[in-house]
Amino acid sequence: MLLLPLVLLVSVLIAYALGGRLRNLASIPGIPYRDGGVWVLSSREDPRIRFWPLAPVALLMQAIPLSAVEGFFPVAVLLLSYALLIVLTVANWRMPGFLLILIGVAMNFVVIAANQGMPVSAEALRNTGQVEAIRELDDRDGAKHHLASDEDVLRPLGDVIGIGRPFNAVISVGDVLAYAGAAIFLVEAMLGFPASTTRSSGRHRRPKARRLGTPL
Repeated sequence: MLLLPLVLLVSVLIAYALGGRLRNLASIPGIPYRDGGVWVLSSREDPRIRFWPLAPVALLMQAIPLSAVEGFFPVAVLLLSYALLIVLTVANWRMPGFLLILIGVAMNFVVIAANQGMPVSAEALRNTGQVEAIRELDDRDGAKHHLASDEDVLRPLGDVIGIGRPFNAVISVGDVLAYAGAAIFLVEAMLGFPASTTRSSGRHRRPKARRLGTPL
């Protein structure tokens, strides 16, 4: 899907316009980065993203094509990917944007679990010019997504929001919240002041850094 990369790209541009830098984002997990030709490592007091490797693992699981696999396995893989994202966001809910991501991911998890797959609105598909997708989803059995019907519950939480060209995508309210949270986190992280996990003053604190090779 091209929508999420676009959201992240726009977030990066906004952060740059506000004076942010990608190197600030790279320093959050404690990865060394170059500052003025010198390698720098974030200090121990810097906020860290706990369990951050779960994010790429979960996204990879969602990207695996399993349309040819029958049974509940594709839905189980999808649910497991969302469970990993829930663990990640719960562990980091104090970070900027992570509470929104948590709510969005949890909403998607609930509707998928309740319906053994994500229900997709036929009307939203028609509005985005994906008429052929209606027939394809209607023929699927045990897939990650299926055409929404009267048997589905929590249908407003399913894929009901149609986005036209050039994306021609149908997303859920949970997706919108998760994308918004990711954008907020990316902008604030690039600006160099991700939220402290203590937030004693209610303000953001710019991360400290030290030159590699110097004492702690």
